[in-house]
Amino acid sequence: DEEKKRRQKYYDVNLKSSLDFGKYNRLTLGSQYQLDYIESISDIGEGSRDVYTWSAYAQDEIKLLDKKLQIVPGARFVYHEAFKSYFTPKLAAMYSLDKFNIRASYASGFRAPDMKELYINAVSGSTLSIGDADIKPEKSNSFSFNAEYMHQLFTIGATAYVNKVKNIIVSKNISDQITPEETASGIKKKLMYANSSEARVKGFDITVNSYFGAGLSLGLGYSFVDSKD
Repeated sequence: DEEKKRRQKYYDVNLKSSLDFGKYNRLTLGSQYQLDYIESISDIGEGSRDVYTWSAYAQDEIKLLDKKLQIVPGARFVYHEAFKSYFTPKLAAMYSLDKFNIRASYASGFRAPDMKELYINAVSGSTLSIGDADIKPEKSNSFSFNAEYMHQLFTIGATAYVNKVKNIIVSKNISDQITPEETASGIKKKLMYANSSEARVKGFDITVNSYFGAGLSLGLGYSFVDSKD
């Protein structure tokens, strides 16, 4: 006997072109089409679902001051079949001295719920996980600053960052809503995908890498993270 539990397919088509305008400017343009498909009679009442995402993006790499200053602005326009249009810009810059690199960046982000988080009702052991077609996509804003010193014997770098995420998707425990029918089928834990209003992650990283010769190198690192829901 054979039984098909679930079939999932993912298609990704990406068309990209990079154009050089002299020595100090490179423009990248592109478009992307993605299709998520899932077929599962037990998980999805309709039997199958599919969701497409189309996006267009552009990025410009600009070099100034004899290439000591590099600026990279970019943007992506996203159209999701279920969540419509979103615009996500980004900006990064790096200034280079003889032995120093200084970087700063900002980026906005968008992540639509996947098919599992939207539609699937799946059982794993005694746990039932339920999708929610009404959950919202995640949106984020990220900031970072980095400084790096390079010596012939070692390199030391430090990075500070802040990431803010709205509507972050979490797995919520709703075991108090287990039905008598679910209990009879062996369900002991019930989870449902949902949005948490906001999350914030900030921290810093410090790294030191040194080379002693003869193939011997040493790397040290320290990371501090402070997160809040």
